[in-house]
Formats: sequence, C-alpha cells, structure tokens
Amino acid sequence: MTKRKWYAKPIYLLVALALVVSLGLVAIPMAGPVDASPNDWYVATSGNDTSGDGSEGNPWRHINYAIGQASANDTVNVATGTYDEIVIIDKENLAVQAGSKILASYFMASTFLVS
Repeated sequence: MTKRKWYAKPIYLLVALALVVSLGLVAIPMAGPVDASPNDWYVATSGNDTSGDGSEGNPWRHINYAIGQASANDTVNVATGTYDEIVIIDKENLAVQAGSKILASYFMASTFLVS
C-alpha cells in the first residue's frame, strides 16, 4: 500500500478551497468605493424620460424624474420652460437650479416657470 502525499488528501483540498474563497470575500470590499463624485443632470421641456439619459444633449422631461435618478450632492439643471408638476426634493444635498440660480434645495410646487 502506497502512502498518499499530504496534498492529495481531500481534507487539505477543502481547507485550501475555503482559504481561497475567504480571501476573495475579504478582498472584494477592499477594492475601494464606487465613483461617488457628484453628477450634473439636465431637464428640458423638449426632453424625454424614456429615451433621455439626463445629459445636456439628451435631457429628461420631468424634474421629478431627474430627482429620482439623482443621488446626494448631484445637481439637476432645469432649462427654460413651464413645468406643470408637483416637485418634491427628498434627497440630501441635491441642488435644483436654472442657470446660476438655485431654485430650491427642498420645496414643493404644482407649477412653476423657469425663465
């Protein structure tokens, strides 16, 4: 009867596999944070919530939609026009502005005109 090498025993393979998996799970959180830099989103009366991507060249139509897509510290830039919607800003440090004017950081309105 031949003696098995130490690395050929199943228990050692299981321990090695467990070590590799546990190191992988520890390394994943240390990969660093996802880019959390603030974004600028754009809204225009000519925009589209379905096909728009919130960029300046392809804006969304509704302010509330942009607020829903935005994160804390983002800015929603509103183009000139009349927006007939109840706007609720429920995110921390979210700026809604038209040009250089800050429209609000927390407010509700049913219709407002951006000129």
